[in-house]
Amino acid sequence: MSLPRPLAALRIGITGHRPHRLPPDLSPLRARLAETLGAIAVRLEDIRRENAGRFGNEAASLTIVSPLAAGADTLAAEAALAAGYGLDVCMPFAPERYRKDFSAEERPVFERLLARADRVLSLPGERLSDEESYYAIGATVVEQCDLLLAIWDGKHSGGRGGTADIVELSLASGTPVLWFDPTGTSAPRMAWPDREGSARGLVIVDPALWSEATPDRIEWIVDTLATPPDDTDEQALDRYLTRRSRAWPTLMAVLGADSWGKALRGRPPDYGDAAIRSSLSAFGNDAASSFLVRRYDVADRLATALGQQLRSAFVGNFVLGALAVALALAGLILPDAKPGLVLAELLVILLIIVRTRQATRQGWHRRWIDLRNLAEQLRVLPLSASLGNLGLGIGPESLGWSRWYAQASARELGMPGGHLTESRIADIRDRAIALVDDQAAYHRSNAARMGKAERRLRHLGDVLFALTIVCGVAWLALTGLGLGHVKILGTDAAKWTTFFTALFPAVGAALYGIRMQGEFAAGQERSQDLERVLVALRSDMAADAVDDRHVAARLRQLSAILGSELDQWRSLSEKRPLELPG
Repeated sequence: MSLPRPLAALRIGITGHRPHRLPPDLSPLRARLAETLGAIAVRLEDIRRENAGRFGNEAASLTIVSPLAAGADTLAAEAALAAGYGLDVCMPFAPERYRKDFSAEERPVFERLLARADRVLSLPGERLSDEESYYAIGATVVEQCDLLLAIWDGKHSGGRGGTADIVELSLASGTPVLWFDPTGTSAPRMAWPDREGSARGLVIVDPALWSEATPDRIEWIVDTLATPPDDTDEQALDRYLTRRSRAWPTLMAVLGADSWGKALRGRPPDYGDAAIRSSLSAFGNDAASSFLVRRYDVADRLATALGQQLRSAFVGNFVLGALAVALALAGLILPDAKPGLVLAELLVILLIIVRTRQATRQGWHRRWIDLRNLAEQLRVLPLSASLGNLGLGIGPESLGWSRWYAQASARELGMPGGHLTESRIADIRDRAIALVDDQAAYHRSNAARMGKAERRLRHLGDVLFALTIVCGVAWLALTGLGLGHVKILGTDAAKWTTFFTALFPAVGAALYGIRMQGEFAAGQERSQDLERVLVALRSDMAADAVDDRHVAARLRQLSAILGSELDQWRSLSEKRPLELPG
């Protein structure tokens, strides 16, 4: 089973002035918009063809996201529809309230474009001031798009929510901006500061921030946003689901930290996840549910399989290392079998080397973290998207494939429809709380599992070293009684003593290596810390007022919390990669 191929898609947002700040002759601006939107469409379709094995078979899909306010919003929507784009509309208020913003001359254009929209989302702006509601809808456009078109005269906003504010917000969030002079007499300019530049603060009227958006530069933006990174190997990923990696689940079953059913199965269960289905039901689109549930499940199962493969590799290496010692010592007991034992020992050592080199060469640890990262992004996405937040801003840094795939899935999910009523927002919040509860319960269970495994491994190590002492003392006692060379099963007691007093510490050292590499104690502590953080987040969410902005902020917190664990694993993998035991 492999990850389904996503659709080649991009979402373009629009912000700009109302008619009173636009020139009387709009034909040059219309021509600039048509040229730019056409170039984006051509380049995206080229990318789809050049990467046919990584995208679905459907033609490239482009969508313009517009509030349809009179002026720039409708100009861009008309140009995009003429270029074959789809149209998603977001409004600051419910439609009946929003219509009051349009004059008698403007309303027919609004109604005509609204009738052509694929999806329409209206925010609860009635509870805000007009300025705050217009800022909120501009922020939603930014959250919904990969690239923002700004029809802007370059001046500061007259009030909160103006074009300059949305341009600044877009650049600060990592979303590139193409700036069109309303007169259309000059080529558009572009800005896309990196995350470090965004964090330092922006002066958007500073000419140094902007450069000419030449055709090559526009292609570069589309390439950076849409081209899949060349660091996946789907066939290699497929193999992880067909392998049955039993060393890790068997160890956990032996230690009583997991069920024997998992050990005997040796692979992740069939897909199906009630939590993400519940999240997607808040989004309210059955078609979205069908593709995103599948993608989440495959990513989750692949991550589980890779994690199990990696853990089984280091458990197997330490066990094989102890076996190599046992084979070497067995020559004392079975001298006639020494050649065969040496050959077996060499084969075991060769197997350890091959497994370790394979894991390093194929990047098991990196792939596992990438897939887990993807699964966590897809887990939260439906709830964030239900509030209109796709989180497509990335900055111009090159994307890792898991982030690229998550963003491709977010584009397909797109905009939810309908009005964000208070009851709908409360429902999304409750589903988010359920997701937090689910994650807190997982970490509570994982802390218990890891703690039990840590204690039992430590006790087993203590028992093995105690047995070493018992063997040594027993032989000394036999020697004191003059029985040091008594035969046991045809072999001197001294040789048996040497065998066991060397083997038990070797097995104990292997168990210690498993404890250290497996991070059982640290894993228990991490899960306990994450459970505490998640419980605190749940309490805050339950106490919050029912507000879409509060819920969106809490979902960003949840994403950061889930991501922090992956950051810790990534750091650990750099410090303790899978290596030859020794």
